[in-house]
Amino acid sequence: YLTEPDNTPFRPLDELGWSRAYVTGDRVQRRDGSLFFLGRRDDQVKIAGRRIELAEVERVARQLPGVRQAVAAIRYDEAGDPVLVCYVVADSTPDSELRSGLRRGLPAGVVPRVARLSSLPLSTAGKVQRSALPWPLEPEDLGHLDTPLQERIAVAWRDVLGPLPIEATSNFFELGGDSTRAARVIVRLRDDFPAVAVADLYHTPVLKDFATALASRDVTGVPHVERHSTRRGVRQWLLSFVAQNVAALSWFGAIIALNQFVTGHGLGAHWEMSQAFLVAALFITLPGRLALAALFVRVLTLGLRPGRYRFGGWTHLRLWTAERVEAIFGVAGAVGTSWMNLYAVFLGCHIAPGVTLLSPPPASGLLIVGANSVIEAEVDLSGWSVEGDDIVVDWIRIGNLSRVGTRSVLPEGVFIGDRSLVEPFSTVVDNVESGVRVAGAPARPTGDAPMVSPNPHSLTWRLGYMVAALIPTLPVALATVFDLWIFALTAPLRERHLGHLMSWGLRWAPALTLASLVIYAGVLAIIIRLAGRWAPPGIHSANSLAGLSSWVVEMTVNRARVLVFPIYGTMASAWWHRVLGMKVGRGSEVATIHGQIHLASAGDETFLADDALLAPREVLGGHVRLGRVTLERRTFVGNSALIPADSSLATESLVGVSTLAPSHASRGTSYFGVPAHEFARSSTPLDEASRFRPSRRVRHQRAAVEIFRVVPLILSILLAEFTFLLALRMSDVLGFWAVPAVALLLYGAALVAGGIAVAAKWLLVGRVKPGAHGLWTPFVWRNELAWCFIESLALPWIEPALLATPWFNSFYRALGARIGSGVWLESRYLDEPDLVSIGDNVVISRFSDLQTHLFHDRVLQLGPIDIGEGSIVGSRTFLLPDVRLAAGVVVHAGSLVPRTEELPEKTTWRGIPVQTVHAPTLA
Repeated sequence: YLTEPDNTPFRPLDELGWSRAYVTGDRVQRRDGSLFFLGRRDDQVKIAGRRIELAEVERVARQLPGVRQAVAAIRYDEAGDPVLVCYVVADSTPDSELRSGLRRGLPAGVVPRVARLSSLPLSTAGKVQRSALPWPLEPEDLGHLDTPLQERIAVAWRDVLGPLPIEATSNFFELGGDSTRAARVIVRLRDDFPAVAVADLYHTPVLKDFATALASRDVTGVPHVERHSTRRGVRQWLLSFVAQNVAALSWFGAIIALNQFVTGHGLGAHWEMSQAFLVAALFITLPGRLALAALFVRVLTLGLRPGRYRFGGWTHLRLWTAERVEAIFGVAGAVGTSWMNLYAVFLGCHIAPGVTLLSPPPASGLLIVGANSVIEAEVDLSGWSVEGDDIVVDWIRIGNLSRVGTRSVLPEGVFIGDRSLVEPFSTVVDNVESGVRVAGAPARPTGDAPMVSPNPHSLTWRLGYMVAALIPTLPVALATVFDLWIFALTAPLRERHLGHLMSWGLRWAPALTLASLVIYAGVLAIIIRLAGRWAPPGIHSANSLAGLSSWVVEMTVNRARVLVFPIYGTMASAWWHRVLGMKVGRGSEVATIHGQIHLASAGDETFLADDALLAPREVLGGHVRLGRVTLERRTFVGNSALIPADSSLATESLVGVSTLAPSHASRGTSYFGVPAHEFARSSTPLDEASRFRPSRRVRHQRAAVEIFRVVPLILSILLAEFTFLLALRMSDVLGFWAVPAVALLLYGAALVAGGIAVAAKWLLVGRVKPGAHGLWTPFVWRNELAWCFIESLALPWIEPALLATPWFNSFYRALGARIGSGVWLESRYLDEPDLVSIGDNVVISRFSDLQTHLFHDRVLQLGPIDIGEGSIVGSRTFLLPDVRLAAGVVVHAGSLVPRTEELPEKTTWRGIPVQTVHAPTLA
């Protein structure tokens, strides 16, 4: 083996301690002290997400009538993708029969190309000489096709799939197509069919059906509305300063309370303890913050009515400021309790009795919810969107006894009838009639809605939920009390010299941060473990211990994802989730997941990406349904995917980004979209060692990098201490007039935090380029560490008052993004800014994700995203790597643009995955 031209597969094994040890590539199993040969490692391949032995392909082929010899091999097409080829020496059996026989004998989606040879090339030793097998194959004639359109499609298929005979009944995925090749086909057809989308090929993979769908497609799009440059700098700066003053008031309230409790005078000697308690109640407790938020938001939205308003005008920016105020006061912490209902009513919403609001209401107050209806978690109720140079604001109306599922999108102006059901992950585009169930993105009727029981009125349980809203804040409260206790014991409170105060902060910040983190994590784990014990699977009354406990679990887990962020996505994350009560197998990678995690079980070497939602509680009027989720070995769950209760995903199954998983997935299957469609996924080019089998040395190297993820958290707390001490001195000198000074101070803190994060990013990873990196490679760890500086240090200081401002754009430009003028960037999710290019006057709406990487098969695959001038990306929309939006493209809310997709200019799209939006048919 040492004399082989390529001896890398037989690398030495120095760790065994003897010089002649090497990797043979044989796969064996130990039985009773002996090693039984199972085959060669290089004979096991992964095609369309399924593992298969080349010997198994050969065995099936040899059993076919007329086949005398067969050998299988992996070849690579012009794009570098693997292709499974079966070379056969056969009699006069037609190739179509050979393919049919292979299709019947092999796993679904694994159908090799058949190459007929007169004889197999042999070496001098009489063995098959695989390197001499012909490749690329000679092109074959197209099969029988009925129309010129079918011929046009067949040519595009063959350009991507290779020289195959293609007939009218051919299935794209059975011919070896996968998600990547599907996107390439669509790009080739886009010149002739601008409205064609990858989703069309998923829905109609048979050639003649695909051709019929294209022929019947209405090419008339919705009227395009141009976007122009809008000036908003001075107005937005003024309103941003208003929001920053609101944040300064929160700091000021904490200063007054601390002064009173520690030194005995809150803002001077005349302060009484009762006054300090009042300030603390207003600025620190949840009810107080809700009251202040409601007051400020109500003033900011005074006089707001449904209608069209100029983008960047005073009305638009007042609405934006109101949403910033809500973020600063943490309004979302009250969802699911009567506090949220009271808050919504104060904003002007019409909330009937028995309503459960697990999502915040619109800041505009334009929401009507009928009696006993349920709005589940993470539903987009913002009530406004961008159209051209305007924003459109309107009511959202929901009838009685209706339910809107988790992560659904309700546009402004929509009406949901009585006793209707909007399934989770649905994007509603039309009014929903009474008693109808709708599902999908876009949502379509799927039958009658099930009956929902009214929410029983119980003052005791209403009060119970209101008190329980304080439970998720306990970990922070106890950690803060500990910090204040150390501060009171050690800090020079009466010292007027700022240098001494700063010196104290430098000495104590690292130790205090680590101690606070331990206290916070410990208390949080106790809360989740106890609550999880009282929330078993089944259907429970909402007014029960199980119903309340399941709410506590979800709220507390959500908070943990923010304040213990440095742990998530590291080697310690699996251990952390076991502490929280989740069953996690060895070698698993767990990012910022949430849901009823105590009911989730993940097998060995699973991968759970950011924001994946596992076993979320379903609120059915007066009842709550809880169920288990089982993820078997090497299951992959993509970003923001939803795995509903009572689901089971078999070994090596995959659920794509922003996908609603099926209740059951067979071994090696892959699903994508809403509703989920099975697809063949492309294979990874990297070896298994760089993904699943790191050496001990590599593990130690990764741990050495990941331990520094606590550094940005320490720096953030240190910055908070310095800001607090400076604000303390300002309050002594200026009294209440210190509020605007503290607001300016917060801008300075944001500048410092952002500067450190930018410096860390360039030092750790430099300029990120497209490519592929295995999980166990240093670039991946350094890239995650760089993002930790952004997430844990910069964004908590920058985002509250500066989101969607020109200064927010400047921060991402400093990180490497190319952002044009007049861009409205209302999302933090630019995963690798170097790979993002945004043209002039583009709108990136709230919670949209420009996801420049995917982590399928534990390979970080990086690709650019290019958004053309004047385009609009709606809220909660995903753009995947290698996506290009031409100028003037509109992608509606709740959509996903799949990888390598290119959307033509001045077109409109929606859906998961996106499909073109057509003009409505006139009656």
